[in-house]
Amino acid sequence: MRALLPLLSACAAPTLEVPVPDLGLDPDITRVVVTVHGAGRDPSGWATDAAAEAVASAVDPGWEGLAWDWADDATSTVRAVDHGLVHGEALGSALADADLVHVLLVGHSAGAAVVHAATQAVVAGSDATVHAVYLDPFLGRGLSGWGWGVDRYGVEATAAEHLLHTDDPVPATGRPLTAAWVADVSGAAVEDPDLPGHDVPIAVWRASLGDPGAPVGWPLSALGGADPTAFHDTRPRGTVEDVIP
Repeated sequence: MRALLPLLSACAAPTLEVPVPDLGLDPDITRVVVTVHGAGRDPSGWATDAAAEAVASAVDPGWEGLAWDWADDATSTVRAVDHGLVHGEALGSALADADLVHVLLVGHSAGAAVVHAATQAVVAGSDATVHAVYLDPFLGRGLSGWGWGVDRYGVEATAAEHLLHTDDPVPATGRPLTAAWVADVSGAAVEDPDLPGHDVPIAVWRASLGDPGAPVGWPLSALGGADPTAFHDTRPRGTVEDVIP
C-alpha cells in the first residue's frame, strides 16, 4: 500500500491502483482508529505508535488501531494528494465492509487526502459514524489548486476536527477548513522545542490521549467516550478557536 503529492494537473486521472485490503479485524471489533502519515514519511515516524496509544487510551472495548502505510506512493510532492485519494478509497471501502459502528481517521499533512477519500467511502458504504481529524493538512492539489482541500476536507464526516498551526514553512497548510471545527494550536508548548511547526499538531493530538482535560483530541472523540454525532453541537463547522494545550 502506498502514494505521492500533486503539483501537476489537478485534472489528471491517477494511474495508481490500490486493491481493497483485508484488514484482518477480529469479529468483536466495532470501532477502528486509523492514523495516516504524510508525504515523504512512513508509519514508523509517528503513526504506528499513535495508533497503539489511541487504542490503549480507549474507555470502551471493541477498538482496533491501524497505521496506514502508503510510504512508497508518498515519496514526492508531485502526486501525493492524487495517490492519497486512491489509497483513501481503498481503505474506506475496507472499513465500510467491516460492519463497524465508528471510524476515527487521523491524518497529517498530505495524509489528509487519504482521510478525505476514506471518509467518503465509509459514509457511502456503511452506517458507521466517522470522526475525521486533520493534523495541519496539506490543502493543495495541482499547480492551480493550492486551496483544493479547504472547502472539501471534512464535509462528509460526522465530526471534523482540524488542528491548525500557522507558523509553518510547509506551503498550503495555513488555512482553516470550512467544514471542520478548527483548533489553532500554534501556541502549544511541546516537549521538543525543536519540533517543526508542521509536526506540532501531531504532538498535541498524541498528548491528548487519555487526558480528559485536553481541549482537543481524545476527550472530544469516541476514544474518550464522546458522541461523534454531538461534536458540532458545540463546535460549529468553520469556527476557529485559539487553543493552547
